Amino acid sequence: YTVNLRGLPKNIIQGCINGFKKALETRKNKPKPKNYEEWCYYYYGKGFADYFMLPYARNYWTVEPKNLSLEWIGNKIYLPTLKQVISGSKAHSKKNYYYYSRYIYPKHHGAGALSNAFLDYIKNPQTSKEAAEIDINNKLIKFSDGTHTKYNSIVSTLSVPVLVNLIKQAPKNVIDAAKKLINTSVICVLVGLDKPETSKHSWIY
Repeated sequence: YTVNLRGLPKNIIQGCINGFKKALETRKNKPKPKNYEEWCYYYYGKGFADYFMLPYARNYWTVEPKNLSLEWIGNKIYLPTLKQVISGSKAHSKKNYYYYSRYIYPKHHGAGALSNAFLDYIKNPQTSKEAAEIDINNKLIKFSDGTHTKYNSIVSTLSVPVLVNLIKQAPKNVIDAAKKLINTSVICVLVGLDKPETSKHSWIY
């Protein structure tokens, strides 16, 4: 949206451009941002922050932006030039500024093909097991059905708090840190259309 303001109400377009200009002019005299809310105002200005970035963050992360750290940002949010912002307010930008421009998807069997591909390299795979305890000293996993297995390495897809609770020898500072973590849930609704492809777009917000 930062490089595609065209078509929005004039007051929003002007507010974003003015705010972005001011942010550029005053940035060097301001202290570095310490949270996501400060970061939005610092780099994008009041217009972009108030109209788009902060409301989106509240909906997506379900917490106040001032409670979000900055480590996750990386290259996920594009920082345009003033020229790009102004140009995008007059005409739709044809360039893709998203942090990845293409992705691949299996031709057959959907996303499950990705995980199923590992089965060719696993001898006697076991599923439907629930881990009850992980003993990292003896490299042992105990399951809820009373069985256990030795391991060399573990790749976990459990959330960090759940994983830490399973580890028998987890240090207290790690347990305390895990308890402070918060999470958000996302419900994905996939709609299949029984008709020819009608759009080149992958997803729509």
